[in-house]
Amino acid sequence: MIVGATILAKQEVSQFGWTLFGITAAVNAIVWSLHDYMVYQRRVGRLLLTLLVLAILTLAIIGSLKTGSVLFDWRVKELSPLGWINLQVVKFASWMASHLPARVWTAIKQIIPVAIALAVVGLLWFKGRVTNSRPRTETED
Repeated sequence: MIVGATILAKQEVSQFGWTLFGITAAVNAIVWSLHDYMVYQRRVGRLLLTLLVLAILTLAIIGSLKTGSVLFDWRVKELSPLGWINLQVVKFASWMASHLPARVWTAIKQIIPVAIALAVVGLLWFKGRVTNSRPRTETED
């Protein structure tokens, strides 16, 4: 649905597809976590905890850069740190747009979120595979 909406430029269908994808990913993460818990494993739980910690760490870094620029007047080439990072991303995007055909660059911009989502699903699937359904004994831990 997401790929089809991207190709056909249907924003409403794409948004609906992303919403369904998010719900499906959340339900799968819960099911995998419960399965891990029931068979006394912690692989998926550790992966989800790691992703949560990385998200919190990213937000903490962004918050500290914003706070530093407001309270301590941190500057990088006369810009706030987040403004400088944004400028670098915009420069990279314009450089890519000037060196690639317009259709290719547009396709790349639309495919990147789908590729990231598929990579996360693949990683969760790989970590959530059932290799042994019997509970571990105390001697195995």
